[in-house]
Amino acid sequence: MSGAATMVLPTWIERLPRRPMCDVPWLGRSVILSDGDVHFCCFSEAVVGNVNQAPLQEIWRGEKMRKIRESLVKHVLPPECRSNACPFFRGDEHHYILDRMHGGRDVVMGGATDVRRRDRGWIGATALTAGTARVARGERLRLTLAPSFDGGVKDWLALDAFVGVTFPDGRVLFLPELTEYPLPCTTNVVLDSARRVGPFDLLDTTIGPEIACGNYEFCAALVYTTSDPMIPANCLWSQRLPVAVTETR
Repeated sequence: MSGAATMVLPTWIERLPRRPMCDVPWLGRSVILSDGDVHFCCFSEAVVGNVNQAPLQEIWRGEKMRKIRESLVKHVLPPECRSNACPFFRGDEHHYILDRMHGGRDVVMGGATDVRRRDRGWIGATALTAGTARVARGERLRLTLAPSFDGGVKDWLALDAFVGVTFPDGRVLFLPELTEYPLPCTTNVVLDSARRVGPFDLLDTTIGPEIACGNYEFCAALVYTTSDPMIPANCLWSQRLPVAVTETR
């Protein structure tokens, strides 16, 4: 299979606030024992309070829970999580908590398979081209995606293509309408080993006088059709291209 071992995430994902190591202490799911003791997670035996001594809401917002959350935001397992029952402490690669936080995985052929890693390998040779790294006002800018699919005879993928544009001032807007939230540039791109999908334009426009001069970055990404482009696990391929807009050549 083709494709790089490490994929560069789309710009808009990299700029999201850092995810905590585990999201359980934020979800409001706790275990209350018959004696009133409160466990904040079903995988931890740590007691964070007792409902016979304080209201559950007060316990959930209390000092012990605050310290647990602060530690997980720093990607450090607190003592309360260091249990062999905890998937993070064990170092599990797959668990329903990880799947929920990072976009999940599929179960195929009767067993758990990381199909995202497989699919990334299949489309790893896909390429984004702009034709030029420097374009003057009044000139044409064309952004082309050339899909590549290296799969078996019966394999196929349905993907959506997104393009984020980083402006010189740091803003990220999304083609085709320069919205603040990602809308697909092209939907339902079906890659099938039985037929070849040729290059297609994601953008074909003339740079007008209203476009500020400066350094821009176009970042294209392919994600599973109808999936959330803000979840890293849903992104199968991405590539960035810098383009400088100038007054004249």
